[in-house]
Amino acid sequence: GDHGHGEEGHGHGDHGHHAPDGQTITASYMLIGGVTLIMAAFYLVQHPDVDVRFYSWDIITTSACIFIAVLISDVVNQCLKRYLFSSMDTVGWGMAGLCLSLALCWFVASQATVAALSGAFGDEMKDPKDAETEEERQELTHQWEQRETGVHCWGGLVAHCAGFAIVKFLASLQDSEPFSSSPGMSLLVVPLALAFVAVLFRAAAAVRRQISLLDDGEVSRGEELWDEMSAEAENESLCLGLSFALVRSIAFFALGAMPDTHLHVYGEADWNTGFFALWATSVTCLVLAGVTFKVKEKFAPHGHGHGDGDEHAAEHGAEHGDDAQPHHADIRIRVLTIIMETFIMG
Repeated sequence: GDHGHGEEGHGHGDHGHHAPDGQTITASYMLIGGVTLIMAAFYLVQHPDVDVRFYSWDIITTSACIFIAVLISDVVNQCLKRYLFSSMDTVGWGMAGLCLSLALCWFVASQATVAALSGAFGDEMKDPKDAETEEERQELTHQWEQRETGVHCWGGLVAHCAGFAIVKFLASLQDSEPFSSSPGMSLLVVPLALAFVAVLFRAAAAVRRQISLLDDGEVSRGEELWDEMSAEAENESLCLGLSFALVRSIAFFALGAMPDTHLHVYGEADWNTGFFALWATSVTCLVLAGVTFKVKEKFAPHGHGHGDGDEHAAEHGAEHGDDAQPHHADIRIRVLTIIMETFIMG
């Protein structure tokens, strides 16, 4: 009897100390990391420093925008490929032509979205400086802030979709001959794409200018907002595509194999020296981004413009004043911005 009881107790002990498998441990680590991340996010968005709050919300909204844009662009691209571009070849340069068509569609969609939300078309909303009473001025200021927020939100979302389309276009070029023959040839896609997109953006800016002057010969506040936000959306989409093409070329040089659009490397790759080369490249990109930022500050020593209340309204009014120069009109500032953001994304 005692022997049987001992066996039963021994079996129960084995069952109680069963070791967890690898999947359970991984899920536990992810759960702890997720809870820690959420707690840190709650702390940062409630931080007493306005700069910390601003950049915390900026990172959160940008991350959410990127993931949503990935889902939207994949669904829309599949529909366009099936119903609109089904007759196009999907091999080699045919795939590059297909991706270019999709990128142009997203570019037009980005311009149209920003135009519709900024109030460039239709009835122009009254400017706060033309208000007759203080209450009317405050109400108009609030309405313009709401409009700008909507343009930033939806315009940024479509701009990221356009950016992912540019990513696929440049990747299809790098996968085609002669660009796929060597790391140097694949890197040549970056300046070629920059030259092509620069011409496209200049043409789009000229079209926006002509449309803005059609009605009354003057550029209204809504039309100025359209031009400003369109240029910002163009910068984001271009930097996203250029940084991805740059990273693929650097990985091709460091590992000896071209990664796919998901940065997966197939075949033989030299990870021993490639890892250190990629690490050194990452540090170099951060240093170059910092240097570019310092150079940009010399040309445009402005803050990031996230102040509150009357200070923000005064800054905004100064930006839209008759004697003020639009920030994006200086080509040097825009070039430095593109270079800096490309290095940061890379």
